[in-house]
Amino acid sequence: MRIDRRTITNQMLGCFMALALMLLLPAASESMTFSGLGMSEGYKGSVAYDISADGSIIVGLQSTPTYAAEAFRWTASSGFAKVGDLPGGETYSIAFGVSGNGSVVAGWSRSGLGEEAFIWTASGGIKGLGDLAGGYTRSYADSVSADGSTVVGYSTSTSGDEAFVWKASTGMVGLGDLPGSDFNSKGTGVSADGSVVVGWSHSSNGQEAFIWKASTGMVGLGDLPGGSFKSVAEDISDNGLAVVGNSLSSNGREAFLWTESGGMIGLGDLAGGSFSSEALSVSADGSTVVGRSTSGNGTEAFVWTEQLGMVSIEELLIAAGVDTTGWGLTEALGVSADGLTIAGKGSNPAGKTEAWVITLDAAPVPLPGAVLLLGAGLCRLAAARRRRSH
Repeated sequence: MRIDRRTITNQMLGCFMALALMLLLPAASESMTFSGLGMSEGYKGSVAYDISADGSIIVGLQSTPTYAAEAFRWTASSGFAKVGDLPGGETYSIAFGVSGNGSVVAGWSRSGLGEEAFIWTASGGIKGLGDLAGGYTRSYADSVSADGSTVVGYSTSTSGDEAFVWKASTGMVGLGDLPGSDFNSKGTGVSADGSVVVGWSHSSNGQEAFIWKASTGMVGLGDLPGGSFKSVAEDISDNGLAVVGNSLSSNGREAFLWTESGGMIGLGDLAGGSFSSEALSVSADGSTVVGRSTSGNGTEAFVWTEQLGMVSIEELLIAAGVDTTGWGLTEALGVSADGLTIAGKGSNPAGKTEAWVITLDAAPVPLPGAVLLLGAGLCRLAAARRRRSH
C-alpha cells in the first residue's frame, strides 16, 4: 500500500495544533455544551442563521421533503415555531436575522409579488417590505438591527441589484453602489442602532466590501494584499466598529477583520486541506469572530479570538470533554453578543443537515498534564476519523 506523505503530514500537523490548542482552551466544564436543534416532524433538515443577543432565540429554516423552506424561530423551552410565509406565492421562507431581544425576525419569502423581504413580530405576524422602485419585484432581507428598527438587504431597482435600508418611518431606501463598474450592491449586516451598514458592491477595483453611514455614504474597504482583488463584508459588530467577511489574499480566500484603526487583517485558516476561510458573524464588541474554514477534515466551523487565533469549534468541544460523536460541524453562522453562544449548521449522525447551538466557557486553562492527555486523545480521534473515511 502506498503511503501518502501529505496525509501523514496533515495528521501530524493536526496533532501538534491540538496540543498547542490545549494550552489555551478552557478546562472541561458542565457549562460548555453542545446540542442539535433537531427538526419538526415531517421535515428533513434545519439550518440556524442567526441568534439573539443573549443566545436564547435562534432563527433559520427547516427544509421539507419537497425541497421547500420554512422560516423558524426557536427557543429551548418551546422548540420550533413557524414564522410563516407571505400570501400569494408558494410556501417558501427563510429567516436570516433576529433582533437583540429576539422579538423581530427578518428574511425573505415568496409572495404574490415575487421574492420579497419580510419582517416578523409576535404581535403583527409576517409583513412584506416591498421592493425598490423599478425592475421586477425582488427583495431580500439579510439582517436586522439589535433594536429591531432597521432591516438591511438588497432589492432590484432601476439601476440593478441595490443594497437597501428599511425603516417603518421611511420604507425601503436604496444605498447606491461604489463607483467605477456595473451597478451592483448588497447589504449584509447592520449595527445595533441601525446607523452603520456593511455589504459588498462592484467598484473600479472589482467586488469590494463596503461600509455605509448616512454622513459618508458608501465607502470601499479595500482587500487583503496578494491575489486577485475581491472582498465581501458579511457582518458588523453591534458597536459599528468591527467588520468581518472574506477576501482573496496571497494565500487564497481568507477571513478578515476590519477596523478603522487597524484596517483589514487576515485571520488565517484551519490547519490542513486547501487554504480557505470565511468570517460570517461577529460578537457585539468585535472580539469574537465565527465562520467556516477548510481543514484536514473538510469544511469546519471555527471561532476566532485574538488570544486563541482560529480554532475548530468541534475540536474545541472535544478537548473540553463534550460529546460530538457522529457530528460534523461545518458552519458557524451566528454568535451572541458576548461571544459565548454560537449557532450554525452541520451534518448529524444520521447524515442530515441540522442546526446546532453551543455554549463556550471562560474557565481557567487546564494543567499541563491534562493538556497532554487531551492532545493525545485528539490525535487518536483524528486517526480514527481518517480510518473511517478510508
